[in-house]
Amino acid sequence: MKKLKVWFDSFWGTFDKKDNFFVWVLSQTHDVEVTSENPDIIFTDSPNFQKNGNAKAVYFSGEPFFNSGACDYALTSFYVDSETHLRLPLYPLYAYDLWKFGITKSYKSILTRDYTKAILNEKSKLITYISQGAGGKCPREAIVNHFLTRMHVDCAGRHMNNHPVIPGEPGAITGSQAKIDFLRQYKFCFAIENNDEFNGYKGYTTEKIFEPMIANCIPIYWGSDLINDDFNSESFLNVKAFKDFDELADKVIEINNDKDLYIYYLMQPYVTYNKYFDMDYLVELFGKII
Repeated sequence: MKKLKVWFDSFWGTFDKKDNFFVWVLSQTHDVEVTSENPDIIFTDSPNFQKNGNAKAVYFSGEPFFNSGACDYALTSFYVDSETHLRLPLYPLYAYDLWKFGITKSYKSILTRDYTKAILNEKSKLITYISQGAGGKCPREAIVNHFLTRMHVDCAGRHMNNHPVIPGEPGAITGSQAKIDFLRQYKFCFAIENNDEFNGYKGYTTEKIFEPMIANCIPIYWGSDLINDDFNSESFLNVKAFKDFDELADKVIEINNDKDLYIYYLMQPYVTYNKYFDMDYLVELFGKII
């Protein structure tokens, strides 16, 4: 295999520069060395990154905004009509880490629903909301407050808290594992993005819908208008598909009271086809940068 030297500038504190989604995909076709010495490619999540040398600079953002600045390429959740902007949502990075740490059986675990009665039996609680804050342009407080007038919601994050906070650092693998373990006891979980677009660009999608799916917990999702391009619309409840929050709450109550209907949702595949779980596509995606 041809040698490829890569480096990671900035990124979040728990990000493992030596073993991560990017290195894993690139290693399918190259002998990857992670080094700051004369790298061929530098990945950064800093909008203030300044190029220095001949390395290709690749900006990555899992946030509801992007500013690729001086970088040669940008990888974000958004659909942008540009040869230098390639769509890569945040959730594949979570899929890799969950597999890496043994929380899931494989990177592609989400592609297969493994329904058993044991899954149903562990669902002892109705609904939960987990967030660190109100977010940006999103109706988190409005949705949860409305549901609280109809039913109890366990708010186990710091925002609107009424339940012991889940342990583990948010945005880190320990936080994700604790959240997934917690969600296994619930039938439903609110999965509300910080925003649904950025300056007219659509497609923003994070781990919010992904983590409940791993826990076999039905996501109540608000976010991307194009979420059905990533996940099967029959496997979750899309807030935007209902005329108002009352109709949405009625649906949750209906599913909760009808065991066969709940099982129907549990048996739906989360993904009919998703190219971000196709290694050939991922190799092709990064091949455009290399």
